[in-house]
Amino acid sequence: MSIQIKNLTVRFRNGVTAVNRVNLEIPAGMYGLLGENGAGKTTLMRVLTTVIKPAEGSVLLDGMSYGEQNYEKIQKKNRVSASGN
Repeated sequence: MSIQIKNLTVRFRNGVTAVNRVNLEIPAGMYGLLGENGAGKTTLMRVLTTVIKPAEGSVLLDGMSYGEQNYEKIQKKNRVSASGN
């Protein structure tokens, strides 16, 4: 499973920008996400698991666009990947 993140920005209702214009390509494999407190790690993971919608930018999972029309497919793909199948 590969992930492409382009110009991803997440803003909360209180005006705080938690993730600002992130660009990242993650090829298939196992990776860790490290950073200081408040760096946006949890927010990024919440976007990748479809819990939070980004304000701007795009995310592709194996070429499939993260959008509400694909959330069910993405969540299913995430469950299968997490189970190791």
